[in-house]
Amino acid sequence: MRQFSAIKLADELILPLVIIVMTRYLSVFLAALLAPLNFSIGVSSSFHTLLFLSFSDKNQAVLANFISWMAVATVLAMYFGFVLFRGLHTASEQLHPKYAQDLHKRNLDFLVIDQNETRHQTIGWLAIVVLVSCLMLYDFLSVGLPAFSLGYFLGLAALLIGISYPVFYRGKN
Repeated sequence: MRQFSAIKLADELILPLVIIVMTRYLSVFLAALLAPLNFSIGVSSSFHTLLFLSFSDKNQAVLANFISWMAVATVLAMYFGFVLFRGLHTASEQLHPKYAQDLHKRNLDFLVIDQNETRHQTIGWLAIVVLVSCLMLYDFLSVGLPAFSLGYFLGLAALLIGISYPVFYRGKN
């Protein structure tokens, strides 16, 4: 088994950070298409966690923030869930050769992953979950984010952290 690499972890953190930031802003822009949200893009911002967007009304800001965090929670659950699925079910060290051959025939080779790669990805996504939890808690305490969204995300975070436990301790005695 290869050693832990900080450079590899930094590499695994880049894509999740970009995905989360992109989701946060795109969900606000999509919410503005569906609901009458008045905001301007500039240097000033209504939130410390949503930079460069200034809302004219506090209720609109809370609505946009709620929609944005719920979209982030959904995307985080999908991507981190996929990483956990690959780590728990298609790790190359524990994959039966017949199953690997079946995946190859179906052109699903991308599902087979090295255990070391899985650990780095899981650590990266866990760091993102903790970061997003802290940012949501900050918004909850400072701006007035609805308690439902904070509770929903913290429950989801606890579930993802609990599921990720076997990825680290698989094969260890």
